[in-house]
Amino acid sequence: MKQNRVSIYFILFIIITLTVMFVVGLYSSYKYISTKKTMIDDVKYKSSITLSKLNNNIKDFILSYSAYEYNNLIFNEMNNQNVIAIIVNDYKMAEITGDKSFFSGKIRDERGLIIDYNGDSKSHRELISNSSYSSELYIFDDVGNQIGKIIMYNSDKEIKKKLSEIIEDNIKNVIFLSIFMTIFLFIAIRYFLLKYIFNIVKELENRNEDGIPLKFLSTDGPKEISNLSKTINEMIESIKASNTQLNELKERLLLAWDGVNDGIWDWNIKKDEAYFSKNWKSIIGYEEDELENSPKSFFDHIHEDDRELIKNHLEKHFQNPEKNPYSLEVRLRCKDGSYKWVLTRGKASLDENHNPTRMVGSHTDITARKEFERVLEEQKEQFETIFNYSKDGLAILDLQSNFLEFNDSYLNMTGFTREELLTKSCIGLSMPEDIESAKKVMSEVLENGSLVNFEKACVVKDEKIIITNMSLALLPDKKRIIISAKDVTDRKLIESQSKLASMGEMIGNIAHQWRQPLSAISTIASGIKVRSEFGAITTQDEILSDMDTIIEQTQYLSKTIDDFRNFIREGERKSDIFISTVIDKTFSILNSTIVNNNINVIINKNDDIKIDGYENELIQAFINIINNAKDALKEVENDDDKLLFIDTKVIKDEFIISIKDSAGGINEDILDKIFEPYFTTKHKSVGTGIGLSMVYQIITDHHNAKIKAFNESYKYNGKVYKGARFDIVFKID
Repeated sequence: MKQNRVSIYFILFIIITLTVMFVVGLYSSYKYISTKKTMIDDVKYKSSITLSKLNNNIKDFILSYSAYEYNNLIFNEMNNQNVIAIIVNDYKMAEITGDKSFFSGKIRDERGLIIDYNGDSKSHRELISNSSYSSELYIFDDVGNQIGKIIMYNSDKEIKKKLSEIIEDNIKNVIFLSIFMTIFLFIAIRYFLLKYIFNIVKELENRNEDGIPLKFLSTDGPKEISNLSKTINEMIESIKASNTQLNELKERLLLAWDGVNDGIWDWNIKKDEAYFSKNWKSIIGYEEDELENSPKSFFDHIHEDDRELIKNHLEKHFQNPEKNPYSLEVRLRCKDGSYKWVLTRGKASLDENHNPTRMVGSHTDITARKEFERVLEEQKEQFETIFNYSKDGLAILDLQSNFLEFNDSYLNMTGFTREELLTKSCIGLSMPEDIESAKKVMSEVLENGSLVNFEKACVVKDEKIIITNMSLALLPDKKRIIISAKDVTDRKLIESQSKLASMGEMIGNIAHQWRQPLSAISTIASGIKVRSEFGAITTQDEILSDMDTIIEQTQYLSKTIDDFRNFIREGERKSDIFISTVIDKTFSILNSTIVNNNINVIINKNDDIKIDGYENELIQAFINIINNAKDALKEVENDDDKLLFIDTKVIKDEFIISIKDSAGGINEDILDKIFEPYFTTKHKSVGTGIGLSMVYQIITDHHNAKIKAFNESYKYNGKVYKGARFDIVFKID
């Protein structure tokens, strides 16, 4: 054992002091060198920027012999205190003066004032010679001839000043840190090192029933701690001869068996005895004293169908425990007669004759997992059934939109064989004009996880073109995408027919609305012509008045054209629109047909909301409903009884638009069919049955609203009427 150990106080003092001095010195040197380099590089960089800037601006002044002007520019660039002088050698002025060179510029004198440079001044030359850094740049005219040179001289006063400050700061830091760390040394020893010594004393008081400390202490370290630890360890040596360790291990094992959730079993094969832990028994619903600790308690509870399985596994395991591990899932009968799934695992030990003597293992309750697997298998079967037999086309893609799997509906929709479709991609089937939008949709699905109601045109088997409505979702593995697709080619045809029908109606409305203004324009023009022929035009005011009337009528015609153009314009994007505005535009379009059929329109816009929707589609929906009412009201004989009501109101969290007429209502037998495609009560020459079907689609699919139709009796001006009523309901967020 070493004698005369050095005190820990001295060791810590030396280590901390040397470390502080080395680290601070190393850091100071690095900071000094890096700061010096940075400041020099900064001076060079600013000089190059200034020269480049002056070069661009001075060239024209040299060519125009304007030394005074570029001296002003130089003066503006002298604001940097590091700049001693900026001098220009003007070759053009030298040619005029007949000298070899012509120097002009600015210089900072000993007082720091910026003055004109004088090449003949000795003091100026000395100032320049004392510069620490200079840079120059030649000036060229537009054809590449040298017309001058700019020279900049810089001082290193600021750099030296900054570096001196760094040295002073480093010295202060070394002194401060050395003092601080030295003080910290003694505080650390007093309040931290001695604290551990006091803890050792406390541990000595923590003894077992025999009065022996419970653990050894290390003898490494300084002299004081080493001597103390040696004395303590001599006392602990007696523990090696005690059987306390064996009792502790036994207790620890029993606690571990009862502490884990698994059931522990110990089978003494030679004596045909067994031990089952408390948890082993509780798994199958027994209290600890309700089940005998015997191998029979296990084998009698095994499900009849699993007994042969366990027997075979045990026999195989006993032949070679290392090569044939014992682990299998079986069912055990519970106390209440039900069965639980358990994972039974264990390992046997063999004697010298390779006969099993003992086997220890565990039981884990896996009933919940097995139930989850059963439910998962059922869900898998359900998904496969839905996938295979769904009327909608379903397909699974990789992240590049290549087809991985699909059902028969999708295959039939495209017309390809299975082998052909597996070689294609969803984006690849898109029409050329839809490819970019299809790629954007794929990106959006990868980013947001899903997307619904995406329509695109696809080129399928035999170059056939179909229009599909798709919904896409990213599967949980984040590596595949499932799509649900419908062939909506026929529906798009219906939309086109409906749009054409609406346009035909619109053209008729325009014709009605144009008759009166055109008649007025024709009458005024004819009147002017007749009066002109007979010399009856008396004043200029009469002509101006007639012209104003013609202008007023033409503006009305222009507004009618704008209304028509705005209606037929395709609106691909949703926008914020007010329902009251949609109603106003609808009746602006239908004004003439309403007037020509002597229909009395009563509009009560009690409330209004702003929605995110398609304005033209909503106008088309309103037009279809009102046109149906108009056709029905034509049959009403008395013009005073031709009524059409438009009401808007908010009830709780719903905004309701009601459109009702006084035409007697819809036949109750067909009321629930009116929104079906191609259903109509009109003669085939009058109606196609696509109007209300389109209305339903526009309201429900495109605007997430509801529409319902019913008959209603009501009183107006003291008289009872009956008619059809359509309610369009928007949810208010």
